[in-house]
Amino acid sequence: MEPDKLQGAPELPGSHKHTDAEQLEQAAPVGKQDKFTPLSPVQPRMPNAEGNTDEDRLNEYVEHPSDPDGVVQAEKIRAWQAEHPAAGQAGKPRKKRRGLRALVWLLVLAIIAGAAYGAYWYGTSLADKNTGKKPPASQAKKTDTTHNQATAPQAKTVPTKHYDSTIYTLGFDYPETWKVTDTASKLIVASPAVSLATVNGATVNGHVVVTVQNQQSTIAGYPASGAVEVLESQKLSYVQPTPVQRAATYVSYLSYAKANGLDTIFVTGDNGYVANQSVPMGDVVKGNPLISVTFESCTSDDCSTGTPTMLTLLASKWQGGTLDKQVTALFKSITLD
Repeated sequence: MEPDKLQGAPELPGSHKHTDAEQLEQAAPVGKQDKFTPLSPVQPRMPNAEGNTDEDRLNEYVEHPSDPDGVVQAEKIRAWQAEHPAAGQAGKPRKKRRGLRALVWLLVLAIIAGAAYGAYWYGTSLADKNTGKKPPASQAKKTDTTHNQATAPQAKTVPTKHYDSTIYTLGFDYPETWKVTDTASKLIVASPAVSLATVNGATVNGHVVVTVQNQQSTIAGYPASGAVEVLESQKLSYVQPTPVQRAATYVSYLSYAKANGLDTIFVTGDNGYVANQSVPMGDVVKGNPLISVTFESCTSDDCSTGTPTMLTLLASKWQGGTLDKQVTALFKSITLD
């Protein structure tokens, strides 16, 4: 017992004197070492301008009596930061790349939408194919147009020649394979030997004959009761009409005996007729010059010899065919002086 204390007397506050060992034990808990340990591996406690942290500045004499100025601890902090350079950036906010993220999301959404539409279109097409359902009219039209452009054969352009007749004071263009014979009685333009479909269903070797002659009073073989318009008359516009020539003319397709037969074609001027209408000869002979088309069979392969025989063609086979187009082009090219 110490001599300056009375036994059983209460201890006054602040009267107890601690030894250095007791002070060190209170200041530094057991197990705590004098070693710098970062508060966080991501964000260490940073020193102030004097090299101390806020907490260290308050407790440096307690926690680090051997480093009263915090120099050693500041050096440790710098060394630790040098070993962990990314830790200094951990506390800094990262810039959000909102524009880039938005662009990426838009691209992803566009890809998803395109894939969904493609799957829907493929499924619809497959279902339509299995059920026999036709595509919409607009789609079918577009598809048909593309198909026709790719596969439709191009019409052959037939080279032509031009002929001017001084006897009949007219000119015209005709296929170069046709033959022109110009006499005082008739101007004839005959095709080479071709296959012609007759009203009886036969196909014969023959040729097409375009005849130009002066105005007539009668026409050989024309029915007294009148011919019948087997096809509706077509109105043709001349390509280069002269001042003495009308701008357009009618072309009529006549049958002499059979309703579906075509015996002759006439340029009928201002007179046009509907199908099955009777056409009197008096209307036809007004043509000046009189221009007609007839059909003849041939006894030789090239139609150069023998006596030809008049043919009656099947009207439906003539209309829109190659020979019909060639004759129509010849009519349109006529110029009168």
